[in-house]
Amino acid sequence: MSDTPELSAEALASIAPGVRQQRERYDFEKAWPDTVWSIGINRLDLLGVDDDGNLYWNGKPIEVRKSVALSLWQRVGAISVTLSAIVGAGAAAVSAYADLMAK
Repeated sequence: MSDTPELSAEALASIAPGVRQQRERYDFEKAWPDTVWSIGINRLDLLGVDDDGNLYWNGKPIEVRKSVALSLWQRVGAISVTLSAIVGAGAAAVSAYADLMAK
C-alpha cells in the first residue's frame, strides 16, 4: 500500500483550473505556490495529445514557446561572424575563379 492519498472519482472529476484541491499537500509541495499541485498518477488522464502531437491539459492546449533573445553584444557578434563568413566565401570564390582562369 502506498502512503499517498487516493482521489475519489468525484474529486478527480472536479479538477479544473480555479478549483482548489481538497487534500493535504505532500511535503515537497508545501514550498510551492498555493495554486500549484503535483500531477500524481490519478490525474494523468487529464493530459492529452492530438493527432499532430500537440499537448493538452484538461482539454486545453498547452502553449509551448520557443524564443531566442540575444543581448546587444550577442547580436553584434552574430552579425560580425555572418559578415566574416560572407567575405570569406566571396574571397574563396574569387580565388577559385582566378585559379581557373590562370590555367
